[in-house]
Amino acid sequence: MNTNKGVLVLLTLSEMEQGRLCGIRRSGFSGEINLQDRNGLSGMSELDRFKVDIQGCHGEQAASKALNVNWPANYENRGEPDLLLDDGGPCEVRSTHYDSGCLLIRPEEKFMSAPFVLVTGTAPRLMVRGWYIGTDAMKHFQPKRKGDMDRPPAYWVPQGRLHDISLLKGCLKTSRSK
Repeated sequence: MNTNKGVLVLLTLSEMEQGRLCGIRRSGFSGEINLQDRNGLSGMSELDRFKVDIQGCHGEQAASKALNVNWPANYENRGEPDLLLDDGGPCEVRSTHYDSGCLLIRPEEKFMSAPFVLVTGTAPRLMVRGWYIGTDAMKHFQPKRKGDMDRPPAYWVPQGRLHDISLLKGCLKTSRSK
């Protein structure tokens, strides 16, 4: 159980610009290839979709800084994990501007055995709150809908149930030293 508040990450102006450009490209590329929305956000305006993709990129940047791994800035291949950890394994990042937001994991995620990292806030000040393995969320939580949006069910992991981000970094150090 995570009892601390998370790790504060401050993005620089150039990092924020890189994240903004990547988010815009993601949003535009998704439209070009007619990528179907699976998150229940199809009713959003184009501007709001840009904002969601930019928020996602900034969250990935913050997680990569907290974990000291490279951020690939992928926008063309949505089938790849958000980050690759030092041990080569995938890592998914979920972000929300709500400081008290939950980690959202969808039942059909491609990398369910990977850690999912929650990032809250807005750039430049982002909090990396912690992580949870997708398959563990399936064991410990029931998928549910939240709010009045027409969104598919998901596992909502509260921040208090997340593992401390330093434990994920510790796992990486252990796996490298073997």
